Amino acid sequence: MIVAAYCETVQNFRAEIKQNSWITHLQNGYQKVYGMKPSPSEVNSWNSSHPELAKLLTNPNLDDCMIVLEAQSQIKNNRKRIDVAIMGKNTRNQMQLIVVELKAWSVVK
Repeated sequence: MIVAAYCETVQNFRAEIKQNSWITHLQNGYQKVYGMKPSPSEVNSWNSSHPELAKLLTNPNLDDCMIVLEAQSQIKNNRKRIDVAIMGKNTRNQMQLIVVELKAWSVVK
């Protein structure tokens, strides 16, 4: 079982980004899962990175994949969160998982 602050299809995620409703959805989910409000710096980081991520997820084959944000790690004794996980089936009907660690970098050399 995945415990996360946000879990939607990629198609719904893109729609919520366009409507700017995703941030409230994520904040409410974060408070429900982690029992506290996210810090202002966390929210600023999400606002900077998640809309950019949505721009990369435009392939229609991704529409039915699930995107999970701020998921609890299931690794024993690890309190770290998973920023983004995208799950779905490939063209051979095999489950695939992509885990993304977002960084608020402005330049990569």
